[in-house]
Amino acid sequence: MGDDVDLFIQKCSPPDMNRVVQETLRDYSQHFGCNDEVRNFLRSIIVPRSKRWSFISTGKSASSTMLSFLFEAEFGCQLSAHFEAPFDINPSAVVHQLAETQVFMRAIYVPLSAADILGLHPARRIAVVRDPLERAISAFLYFCKSDELKKSWFLGDRLRINAIMQFDWNTMPYTPEGFKRFLQYIQHETARLGHWRIDAHWRPQYHFIYPGVFAPTHIGKVEKLDEFL
Repeated sequence: MGDDVDLFIQKCSPPDMNRVVQETLRDYSQHFGCNDEVRNFLRSIIVPRSKRWSFISTGKSASSTMLSFLFEAEFGCQLSAHFEAPFDINPSAVVHQLAETQVFMRAIYVPLSAADILGLHPARRIAVVRDPLERAISAFLYFCKSDELKKSWFLGDRLRINAIMQFDWNTMPYTPEGFKRFLQYIQHETARLGHWRIDAHWRPQYHFIYPGVFAPTHIGKVEKLDEFL
């Protein structure tokens, strides 16, 4: 206890963040189109102060469960703090505060470039994937839940799908027709904005993990998560 625990102190300076973004874009220009895409990628990677592992936190692929497990593995105790976010509908919202409170840290704030992450030995690079259809269904149910609760979570997308796909929020939530329009909306927004700008909860996993850059050493499947853990 106490002296054995190693936590981050603070986020690095903006110039250092910009430096690792530029280095990653230079080293992996074939994978990224702009600084903002790199910044988004490096923010998705979570590391502890020990740097014994890095985890790319993919939406709707058991990221809450994984972060809880990694907390216990890192510190030898269960995460038991309580937190109710005013806008987040995730019942495990507290888990995602670990990287915002310097208990863990997002790679860009350490700062770590993609090459720095690959150079951490013998650190594990962890990703968890999910059957794409099951993930899409889970994302749709989550999307519908946000409107049912009248929360600001996904509000921009809820308004845009209403306008673009004539998604009727009075009759289409939780229905096959609603799910079809949700998939069409994702396809439309991907074509309009590009993969990396799509919300993390339904962005295709390949375009979230960037396996040619992050190169996971350990890949778990949501369907066999207990076995993986």
